[in-house]
Amino acid sequence: MMLETTTRKRTIFKWGWLKYIGIFAAIQFFFMIFDRFPPRFREGTVLSRLSESTWFTEKFTFYETPEFNILTVFFALIFLPSAMISAIKSIRQ
Repeated sequence: MMLETTTRKRTIFKWGWLKYIGIFAAIQFFFMIFDRFPPRFREGTVLSRLSESTWFTEKFTFYETPEFNILTVFFALIFLPSAMISAIKSIRQ
C-alpha cells in the first residue's frame, strides 16, 4: 500500500518573507523619490554626528543624502534578516 503525501502549495500572498522585502523596497523607492529634499537632524544628536561620519559620506553612498544612507542601513538590519529567517521557514514547510 502506497502512502500518498500531499504537498501544500502556498500562494505568493502567504509568503511572510515577501512582506518584509516589499516593505524594504517601498522604503527604498520613497528614498529615491525624496533624495532631493532630505530631512535634517538637529545639531549634536547621535544621528547628525553619524550622518557626518566619513563612512556615510564617502564609502556608503547609495543616496546623495547621508541621512537616507543611515536609514537604509537601519532598515536593512531590521527587515532583511527577518525576511531571510521567514524564507528559510517557508522552504522547510
